[in-house]
Amino acid sequence: MKRRIDVFVPGAGYPSLSTTGTACMLNCAHCGGHYLKGMVDVSGPGSLLEFGMELEKRGGKGFLLSGGCDREGKVVISDAVLEQISQLKETTSLSINVHPGLVGPDSARALGEAGVDTASFDVIQDQDTISEVLGIDASPVDYRNSYRNLVDAGIRVVPHVLAGLYHGQLRGERASIDLISGFEPDTAVLITLIPTRGTRMEKDAPLPESELIGLAEYMVSKLDGSLMLGCMRPRGYDALEVRSLEAGFSGIVSPNRRTLEYIDERGWEITRHELCCAVLPP
Repeated sequence: MKRRIDVFVPGAGYPSLSTTGTACMLNCAHCGGHYLKGMVDVSGPGSLLEFGMELEKRGGKGFLLSGGCDREGKVVISDAVLEQISQLKETTSLSINVHPGLVGPDSARALGEAGVDTASFDVIQDQDTISEVLGIDASPVDYRNSYRNLVDAGIRVVPHVLAGLYHGQLRGERASIDLISGFEPDTAVLITLIPTRGTRMEKDAPLPESELIGLAEYMVSKLDGSLMLGCMRPRGYDALEVRSLEAGFSGIVSPNRRTLEYIDERGWEITRHELCCAVLPP
C-alpha cells in the first residue's frame, strides 16, 4: 500500500474567525495583534451564526475560531458565542476548531457542551516565554492543567508545539513534547515563530532550520499519533518540509512545489484537503 501524505490548503472553505475583531488585551511580543487582522471579524451580535450559516451554503467545511486574549491568556469566548456555536452544530455540518488559549475547567466544560469538535492548543513549557513573550502571569503548570481540562471536557485536543517562540531560540519545546506524549493525542502539529514586521520581535531571527528538523525528529520519536507541519512557519525552509516527511510526519500545510515533486518521486500518494490540518482525525 502506498504511503499517504495529507496536504492541506484551507482557503475560503475553512477560514479563521476572531471573536474580538482586531482587539487583544495582551499585545504579545511576537504577534501584537497582527494575525487578528487577517481573520474574519465575528465580534458583532449574531455575526458568528450568520457567517457560519452562509459558509455552509457556500459549501464550506468549517472554521477555526480564535480571537484576542484577556490578561490571563484566555481567548475571549462569551456566552453569546457559545450559544451561536451550539446553534451552528445543531443546524449545520460545519467542523468547529477553537483556539482557546488557557482555559479553566468550567470554560472547557462549556466549550464541550456547546459542541466544539476540536481544540487547537499551544503547549508552552518555558517560564521565560510565558512571562516575557506572552506577558501573562501563568506557569507551565497552567498549560498542563488547561490541556487536562479540555480533555476532561470530552474535546478532541490537537496540541501545537510553537517552536522558537522565545526570540527564535529553543526554550522548553522538548518538555512540551514530553508533556504531550502523556496525553497520547491522535494528532499533533509543529509550528514555529515567524518574526513579524511591526511587532516587538520583528528583528529576531527565526529558529534555524536545522534545529526545527531536530525537533520534528524528536516529535516522531515521542508521539504515536499523526504529525503535521503546520501553516505558521517561515517560507524557504525547504529541507524542513522534506526531512519532516522523511522522519515520519504524515501531513503538511501548503507545501512548496519542490516538496510536492519529492513526494511524487517517492511514489507516495497525496490526499488534498481544504481544511485546517488539526481537524482531520487519522
